[in-house]
Amino acid sequence: MTKFNSRRNIVIEYLGCLYAKSLTTSLLNFDSLLFLNLFR
Repeated sequence: MTKFNSRRNIVIEYLGCLYAKSLTTSLLNFDSLLFLNLFR
């Protein structure tokens, strides 16, 4: 039971990391687009 629990926690952490990465990249892309539009 504890093995399954730890494995599930690892999966949740991995998914959270992926989500945070995608979120930051999308935010950076949005910021760069805004930046380019400002100085166009």
